[in-house]
Amino acid sequence: MGLITTINTNDERLTFSAPIMRSVLSNYLFKAPLNVNQSPSSTFDEFLLRTIERMSSSTLKESLGKGSYLYERTWQMEWFRTAKTVIPENASVSSDVGGSFGSVGFLDFYVDNGHCWGVELTREGEKLKEHAKRFESDGIYAEIPLKQWAILDFRRNTKQVIMPKKNFWYVLYSDDYKTVIIKRKDCDDIKLNL
Repeated sequence: MGLITTINTNDERLTFSAPIMRSVLSNYLFKAPLNVNQSPSSTFDEFLLRTIERMSSSTLKESLGKGSYLYERTWQMEWFRTAKTVIPENASVSSDVGGSFGSVGFLDFYVDNGHCWGVELTREGEKLKEHAKRFESDGIYAEIPLKQWAILDFRRNTKQVIMPKKNFWYVLYSDDYKTVIIKRKDCDDIKLNL
């Protein structure tokens, strides 16, 4: 039995021998190139900054969306790809966690091994209050052990941020996705070239 097998003996269609094999192969084939000059992230802020910095402007530009905006899932997949390349040593990043902690909600991303970092992604300023409420003491993520968390809001640079909120990273992208400006409460703006 190999990685890929036929669906049945009379069929020429192929499938993975087990669902986990799809994840293993995807992880192997689609991770960002490793830059040996950069050590793994050691702080939550550094981790978030480096995941954004490593996103591929060409991948984002070639992705399909609704009108001129990318789907939230597109941002999530590209962010997840880069997150796997900058996580702290001996840690892993998991998507859609919740059930394993007894939570009724599914947090977009979680970095384990004592870090207990949570990341939620949204786009174009949609449902920001709803996302923030999930992290409150009575929110749907209350059962997930979190030491630090953030909501990354990817939005076109024409959608300005009026009053930045704590734990929010507003990532304002250019039309060609080649530059972003990160705005945060009580922090200087950061401009990155992707």
